[in-house]
Amino acid sequence: MTVTKPPATELSYIRAVNEALAWSLDHDADIVVFGEDVALPNGPFGATKGLHARFGERVFDTPISESAMIGTALGLAVEDLAMAKLCAMVEKPEEEFQQALRYVLKKNAELYRRLA
Repeated sequence: MTVTKPPATELSYIRAVNEALAWSLDHDADIVVFGEDVALPNGPFGATKGLHARFGERVFDTPISESAMIGTALGLAVEDLAMAKLCAMVEKPEEEFQQALRYVLKKNAELYRRLA
């Protein structure tokens, strides 16, 4: 059996991110996209261009607070909801990692106490 592949198209990195987000939002109603300025018509660097107009409240802006965005992303993940958190720049990655690690350890400890 011969598989015919469609011709490859060349995309910029930002365009590929935009198309991947659009595809994900199309195929899973539980996915949300959030971050700084993602609901603007062009989004950060064009990565979310047109997504808010197309998907409405599933694409929304957040305050400029990395810790709040990380906390929201962790909460969605723990509840088995899909998300795409967009960060144009990560200023303090070690703090975000520590916040995520503390959250995971806390949830793990809660689960351990329930099972013990």
